[in-house]
Amino acid sequence: MCHLIETICIESGQARLLPYHAARMQQSRQALFGLRNPIDLQNALAPRLGDCQQGLYKCRVVYREQIEEVTFSPYQRPQVRSLKKVYSNSIEYFHKYADRDALHQLYLQRETYNDVLIIKNGWVTDMYIGNLLFFDGQQWFTPDTPLLRGVQRQYLLDEKLISAAKIRESDLENFHSFKFINAMNPFEASAGVDIRHIH
Repeated sequence: MCHLIETICIESGQARLLPYHAARMQQSRQALFGLRNPIDLQNALAPRLGDCQQGLYKCRVVYREQIEEVTFSPYQRPQVRSLKKVYSNSIEYFHKYADRDALHQLYLQRETYNDVLIIKNGWVTDMYIGNLLFFDGQQWFTPDTPLLRGVQRQYLLDEKLISAAKIRESDLENFHSFKFINAMNPFEASAGVDIRHIH
């Protein structure tokens, strides 16, 4: 079975959303391996956090039944200004697998655009690099049909800063703008982009 990953934001020596990452790891380990004993994620990262006191780092945790590799690398947040709609009715990414080939094949269809917006059975799902948010002029919504339930998305839902909604491809014209989020890119990291930049 494929390895799984967690990508954790380390900012000024602090691991962000760590309880959310730990919970997702536990859910995947239980679903895929039948394991109920939790991993001490904080303890696994602690020896290296002292090296990340300045700036922004991406921590990549590779695991199966147990953690097998932890790496840290400097990170610069990307700017996403345009999306290309792509279509797959068979794409699945419920667990955060290290093997992202099916997603990458869709990403290769982006042409000259920054990223892709993946449509599955008529429903808006995710981008290649994260979950999506849409602004209708009053509040932000995220599709309730994501390929992966990201930790940043779940945090924003728990804090009631966004709402989940059914969003079909045909509904996109009802929104003013979009932005993306993931563990490395929180809500405030980017400004909304005009919905007309989805093609």
